[in-house]
Amino acid sequence: MKSLKKILHVLIIIDCNMKKYIIASLALLFLTACEYKEDPIFDQNPKERILSSLQNTRKLLEGHDGYWLLTYYPEDYQEGFWVYPYLSTLFPSTINFPKYHRSLGGYNFILKFSEGKVTASSEVVPTNREETTYYSYTISEFPILSFNTKGDIIHHFFSSTTNYHDARGGEVDFFIDKVEKETFTLRGKRNGNIMTLSKLTTDRETFLNKIRENRDKLLGKGLSPISIGGTQVKLELFPTTRQIAFLYENDTKYQQQAFIVTEKGIKFYEPVSINNVTLSELYFNEDKTALVSPDANFSSALVPSPLTITNSTVISFEDSKASPYLIEKYEAAKSWAENIFSWGTLSKKVKLVPMTGNEGENATGIEIVETTEDGSGWSGYYLVDFVGVAGAPTQVKFLSKGPQDSKENYLYFFKDPAIWLAEILVRSAPYTVENHSSEYYRLISVGDANVWFLVKK
Repeated sequence: MKSLKKILHVLIIIDCNMKKYIIASLALLFLTACEYKEDPIFDQNPKERILSSLQNTRKLLEGHDGYWLLTYYPEDYQEGFWVYPYLSTLFPSTINFPKYHRSLGGYNFILKFSEGKVTASSEVVPTNREETTYYSYTISEFPILSFNTKGDIIHHFFSSTTNYHDARGGEVDFFIDKVEKETFTLRGKRNGNIMTLSKLTTDRETFLNKIRENRDKLLGKGLSPISIGGTQVKLELFPTTRQIAFLYENDTKYQQQAFIVTEKGIKFYEPVSINNVTLSELYFNEDKTALVSPDANFSSALVPSPLTITNSTVISFEDSKASPYLIEKYEAAKSWAENIFSWGTLSKKVKLVPMTGNEGENATGIEIVETTEDGSGWSGYYLVDFVGVAGAPTQVKFLSKGPQDSKENYLYFFKDPAIWLAEILVRSAPYTVENHSSEYYRLISVGDANVWFLVKK
């Protein structure tokens, strides 16, 4: 009995002590909770911070008295159909050829911001004219710079046209990823392409004229092979699609990268890495006959085309002026067109012509005419680069881009048979150019001697 009383007495003491401990702990916790106070991280509330960010960005954009340079990359995701006929061991068909983003290349836009308006000019139009529309700057989940109202220049790649029903991958809304040293890094809201907005340090018109001069130096040019890190690398230049392809390691590896034309030469959208050597830019040499690396470790000569394109450069699908194979293909295209449109037929004459490209550049292409019984007709224009071949000064390649985008182009009326015929000419390249007579050149396919035609000089 005494033992039981002792045990109860101990338990009562423990219970009392536990109560004291619990009460003391709660009191300490209460005091800590009441006395603890964290210093605020921001001096402003969220709404004030958003308004401040908007004001600061607008102040930076509009506070600059000069112009801003926007490096703009529309998103066009295409297989490189212009390459595979020449790399048949690596890519035997378009099914095997990988697709590439930004397959139209990059373009320069010059912008000026003032009182909620943006004034734009660009190399994508033939002149240095300016156009003023409205812009906005808002914040949702990210800060967004938007070009709100339609304009021919600022919406060049965003607007649908007759030949480009789905437009050409343009952007009008841009997330502002960061601002460093007064340079904005933008990201297209629809397609995610990275672009930059930085202060233009030269005269606007001088800059645009320089860009046009440099891009014209690339027109009609191939590139000679180079050695990178001890590896021989073949280069393929696509002037009006602003791409360079790199083929190396015995034609088993292939890279393709979009570029933008700069005052010095070209700059790639993303660096190209081959054998631990990284290329971000290439510069023109002094007389603009080659592209060289910034460290001058290699130089690739610009190879001119042996074929000069004029408005009189005509192919005639007639006996003695074209091979039986091509005449057969022409007759098939003609029959196809007549089945589609009973009121017309394809002309026997196809022109290789100089033209203005979709982005305002000087360009070249193929003109195919749909004629009616009274001799009138409609011209269809298909953009094609005629470029030189490295190591073969008498050869020319045809690199197709697609329909020309202009009001004068009626290719959509008869495009399937016309494009099929044009692509036969393109995919039979490269051609050896022979001096057939004082009046004609003779072009013979390097891959198939059964494909040949005369063109008027």
